[in-house]
Order: sequence, then structure tokens, then C-alpha cells
Amino acid sequence: MANNNAKKVIAGKPVPVSGGVRVGPLGTTLPTTANGTIDAALVGAGYVANAGLTKTESRESRVTNDWGGLPIKRTQTSFGVQLSFAFLEYLNEEGAKAIYGDDAVTVAAATSTHGEQINIAVSGKEAPHKTWLFDMADGDAILRIAVPDGQVTAVGDTTYSTSDDALRQVTIDCFPDEDGNYYYELGDDGVKTSGGGGS
Repeated sequence: MANNNAKKVIAGKPVPVSGGVRVGPLGTTLPTTANGTIDAALVGAGYVANAGLTKTESRESRVTNDWGGLPIKRTQTSFGVQLSFAFLEYLNEEGAKAIYGDDAVTVAAATSTHGEQINIAVSGKEAPHKTWLFDMADGDAILRIAVPDGQVTAVGDTTYSTSDDALRQVTIDCFPDEDGNYYYELGDDGVKTSGGGGS
């Protein structure tokens, strides 16, 4: 039996270089380890708001009772995974594309007369299916949540005020890949052995 180990405890702090979330076209190759190489197609989509990332797994089931009404079997009838967070960089191109679609977002580079400009055509079209990667680190410990197929299915309210930052609050539904997996958790506790040897 394993002993308790504080090194196995991790806080969900984002990796600063990506802001915590990367997104790419559906079918983009995901890393298979917590410190594996990241495909260049997975680009940073900006900082995530300080409430962090929430993962929700839902399971529904039905109960079979015998003649006397005693429960004798429980059968799972559905399973789902959702991820919720808020894009903190409201003017980030990649975050907007993940919600409204690549074709709905146009960006003009900064010039001597204006800054970088982003135009978003908001319609009722469904959000695109994309590949997602969430990177977290706590000291030397690393945790990744890799989503082969995720789609923004809900967008929360946005408040424009002087007291709060404007946020794009989203809920992502995860869909199973060809192996039937909705997402992958990739962890590394950061405790290395002496003398090298593995990667």
C-alpha cells in the first residue's frame, strides 16, 4: 500500500507561457505525456480568469428492481464531460475563433494610426469542434488536460463595467475520440531520480 505523499498534491496554476489554454484545429495531435512536445498547431488562446478551470463529469443510470422491489442492478445510461472557464483576454483572436468560428473573426494588424483591430461577426451558428490543451504546473509538478474533440456549447453573460474585466465565459462539451475517450489527464509529480536515465 502506498504511503501518503504531499508531492502528489497539485494546485491548478496555469503555465504562464500559454496562459493555461491552447486550442487547435480538430484532429491536431495531442501530447501523450505531461511534458511531451506540443504540436505547433495548438496555439495559446490567452489568459484564463482567476476562477480557473472546472471539469464536470456526469453519469446517469437506471436501476433494475426485482419482483419484490429490491434494487439488484444499476446500469449506466449516459456519460458526459464538460469544462468551464473564462477567457480573460477578451480581445484575443484565438479565444473568439473557438466560440464563433474561424470565418467569423478577422484581425487587422496595428499601424501608425490604430492598434490591432479584431472584428467578430456574431451569429447563431454552432461553435466549431476543436482540439484543446490545458496546461497547469505547481512547482516541478505538471498536469495537462488534453481534449481531442471539444466544442463550446454555452457562453455566459459578459459584463462591461469599470469594476470588472470583460470575460468570455464558456462551457466546452467533450466528445469521445476514436478510442472512446473524452479527455486525457497527463501528470508528472516532478520528483526525479538521481543519475538521470529516462525521459
